[in-house]
Amino acid sequence: MKIAVITAEYNPLHNGHLYHIEKTRQSFPDHFLVVVMSGSFVMRGEPAVLDKFTRAKCAILSGADAVVELPAFSSFLSGEKFAKASADIAKAIGADVFSFGSEEGDITKFFEINDIIQNPSDEFNTLFKYKMKEGKSYPRALSESFQELYKDQPYSDILSAPNNTLGLMYMKALKGSNIQPFTVKRTDGGYDSKECVGEYLSASGIREKLYNKKWDEIKNLLPDYVYQNLLNTDYTKFDDFSTLCLFKLRTMGADKIRDLYDVSEGLENRFVRLANSYDDLTSLLDAIKTKRYTLSRLRRIALYALFDITKEKVEKFENSPTYGRLLGIKSDKKELLSRLKKGGIVTCYKDLKDDVKWLWQEENNYADTHALLLNAKSYDKNTLFI
Repeated sequence: MKIAVITAEYNPLHNGHLYHIEKTRQSFPDHFLVVVMSGSFVMRGEPAVLDKFTRAKCAILSGADAVVELPAFSSFLSGEKFAKASADIAKAIGADVFSFGSEEGDITKFFEINDIIQNPSDEFNTLFKYKMKEGKSYPRALSESFQELYKDQPYSDILSAPNNTLGLMYMKALKGSNIQPFTVKRTDGGYDSKECVGEYLSASGIREKLYNKKWDEIKNLLPDYVYQNLLNTDYTKFDDFSTLCLFKLRTMGADKIRDLYDVSEGLENRFVRLANSYDDLTSLLDAIKTKRYTLSRLRRIALYALFDITKEKVEKFENSPTYGRLLGIKSDKKELLSRLKKGGIVTCYKDLKDDVKWLWQEENNYADTHALLLNAKSYDKNTLFI
C-alpha cells in the first residue's frame, strides 16, 4: 500500500485546492490520498469558516480517500509546529509522498535551500542569528540572510512567499524519513492575493468576498458543493469570537497571560494595560503589535488565552505520542482504515490510549466553541464514512 499525504486547511476548499488534489492524483495514481487538515481553528489564529466535518466531506468529494485532523492546537501554534505535526502523522501512517502547494512549484529549489539551512556555514549561522536577535520573524530573517549571502540565486525571492517558507518547514520536519516531498505550483496570485487568476483566487480573497456577500463573484471560484455549504449553512469569521477573547484577556491577569505559549518579553503587561481600552479584539491587537509581535502572531496568542494554551500544555503535547483523529473516509477503503489505525489515528473515544485522551477533549472544546459561533448544536461526531 502506498500513501500520499496532502496537508491543508481548506478554509474554504476552492478551485486551487481541487487542482492540487488532482495534480497529486495524476502524479501518484497508485497511491491512497490522505489529507491532514486543521480542525475548528486555523493557523491564522481564527475560526475556520466551516466546521471541520463539513470541510472533511468536501475534501473527500474533491478526491481525497481520507481526512485526518491535526491534533488539538497544533494547527494554530505556528507554521513550524503545523509542519511538524503534519509530518509526524505522515511518518506514523507510513506515507510515501508528502504533497504541498507553493508559489515556487519547483521541488529542486526547495532541496537546494533546505540543504543550506540544514548544513549552514558559520557565516550564514552568524548572520541569521543576528537578524533573529534584531526581532525579525523567522521567515524574514531567513529571506534576508539568503539575500545577502546568495545574491546570484533567486533564493530570497522564493523565501519571501509564505507557502514556500512553509514548504521548507515541511522538508525540515520530514528529515530522517523516506517520505518524498512533492510540490504543486499555486494557480492563484499567491497567499493573501485579492486578485483572481481565471477561476482561481486565494482562500483569503474568497473569504473577503464571502464576508461582503459577493456570492456571484465567488460562485465560480469554488466547487459547487463548497459553494452550496457556504450559501445554505452558517459560517464564521474572526470578528465572531472577538468578544470571547476580549473578555478572557481582560480577566486573566498578567501572571496567567505570561504563562501562555509564545508570550515573552513582558508582552503580558501590554495586554493588561490596553485590554480595557478597546471594544473589539482587532483594535486591541493593532495597538499591541510590534515588529516582533506581528498581528497574526497576536491573533494566535488571543486564541491561546481563550483556550488556556500554556507553555506547559504545549510541552505536554510535544511529549505525547503521535495522534490524529479521523474525520472522514470513503466507505470502501477498509484497507486504508486499518493502516491509519495502526499508525495511531483514532476514529472514536474508545480507540484512545490514556495518554492522549486529553487531546480529544481539547478538540471537543474547540469544536463546541466553534459550534457556538455558528449558532449550531455541538457537532462532536465520530468519523464520517462517505
